[in-house]
Amino acid sequence: MRLVLCLPLALLLARTACEGLSTSAVPKVLGNLPICIVTGANSGLGRECVKTLAATKTHVILACRDVKAGAAVVEEILEVHPGASLECQITQHVNTNCCAPGRSPQKLDLADFASVRTFAEQAIGDRPVSSIVHNAGVMGAPRQLTKDGHDLTIQVNHLAPFLLTNLLLPNMKAAAKELGRSSRVVVVSSGTHRWGSFEPDHLYNDKTCGPWQMYANTKLYNILFVSELHRRQGTLGITAVAVRPGLCRTAITRHSKLLRVLYALLSPILTPVDQAGQSLAAAVLGPNVEGGTYWNKLLEVTPSPDARDTAAQRALWEASLRLCAPKDTRPPRLTPAAQLRRPATTSTDGSYL
Repeated sequence: MRLVLCLPLALLLARTACEGLSTSAVPKVLGNLPICIVTGANSGLGRECVKTLAATKTHVILACRDVKAGAAVVEEILEVHPGASLECQITQHVNTNCCAPGRSPQKLDLADFASVRTFAEQAIGDRPVSSIVHNAGVMGAPRQLTKDGHDLTIQVNHLAPFLLTNLLLPNMKAAAKELGRSSRVVVVSSGTHRWGSFEPDHLYNDKTCGPWQMYANTKLYNILFVSELHRRQGTLGITAVAVRPGLCRTAITRHSKLLRVLYALLSPILTPVDQAGQSLAAAVLGPNVEGGTYWNKLLEVTPSPDARDTAAQRALWEASLRLCAPKDTRPPRLTPAAQLRRPATTSTDGSYL
């Protein structure tokens, strides 16, 4: 275990009343500010993560399904950090070097692959992206299919982040080259990944898997994803990590009244939302973060044996490529056994996506 994230977090907390960190605590800026995308930034962990990043020399894009709520967060943060560089669909307060003239940021609905592609193409375009925080998620949602034909929990928690990351890999590699350091992919996972399992059939609308088991499975997928992303892209300017920010009371409980009551009863021992959000920001800013790792707040820890299964990492990646592809270009589904036997591709060529 290591505590290499503690120093940047301490620096962040010490400067929350200031306009930004010293240049020694943030990435070197070459012309444009580093761009960080935070999904689900209109509430909860995402909102708190943006608050911390706003105090640094970072241009933060609030990627939200509810853009009005995202715009309200922008206005709230600007009252404390008037010099912050923030961007959302309705309200923008940006450094002119960071936002291309005439660009119109789009909302991001992870339950709709078309929205993910539109966001990548129109909101981001060819801008370098130094980090993505995949924070948005659902838990305990009743079984329902998205318009893309996938289970809602699987698509929002895994497939859409997988798709967005792959669409923006060129942008992240460009940022790594410009800034002289690896770009970061930070994925919010959970201790429930230890109850999860990876079965290829679960990705194809397996009706035997209940909502709570599906949530645990997707948290396992998050760690499998960052591990395989590190293997494929770690030497090409991408550092990917999974973070358990702690059990905290946020809007993710919205699908379960029982869960909301339980969290209310446990609130005295839950992780404060602001601290949990700051741990995500520390994963973005930490200077010595190794790719393919799993963090419990600020501690690097060992995930479950299933999360370290390299065959499962490869199989999930290959299956996700097929499921994220447009239906008219989607290759045929392999049987579970064939997925595990299939040789791993060395990189994502984008032909499916």
